[in-house]
Amino acid sequence: LLKIKAVFFRPDEPFTWASGIKSPVYCDNRLTLTDVSVRTDVENGLADAIRESCPSDAVAMRYGGDEFVTILPNFNDDKAEQLYEAFPKKLQQIAQGYNVEFPIEASIGYIVVSDFAKPFNDYINEADEKMYAHKKARRVERQ
Repeated sequence: LLKIKAVFFRPDEPFTWASGIKSPVYCDNRLTLTDVSVRTDVENGLADAIRESCPSDAVAMRYGGDEFVTILPNFNDDKAEQLYEAFPKKLQQIAQGYNVEFPIEASIGYIVVSDFAKPFNDYINEADEKMYAHKKARRVERQ
């Protein structure tokens, strides 16, 4: 973060965060999205977390800028819920391996499909809706 000039120090004139907390340090994590090497590290970390969390017969792919889709054959609701709960812990382990000192979060939405009666994009949209609900709930928790 120092290398890409995303960290700012103002000990004489502290930054005021949205919460009202004053701090002499401000880190603009948005800059990590525009720096290719940092963004690559973040993407590689996410890919590592997905690969290490999923069974070997899973198929994972990048679906959008920062969205991934994982197809898990022979999964049921219980196994999917276990993976859903384990993934954030895996993200933290990966973050520690990259010496990241702040929490890394991911918004996750999933569905369990027993047959493919609908078009594939319908299932992705359902999982996407769950992901946004998860993201919204986490935002409320922080307030």
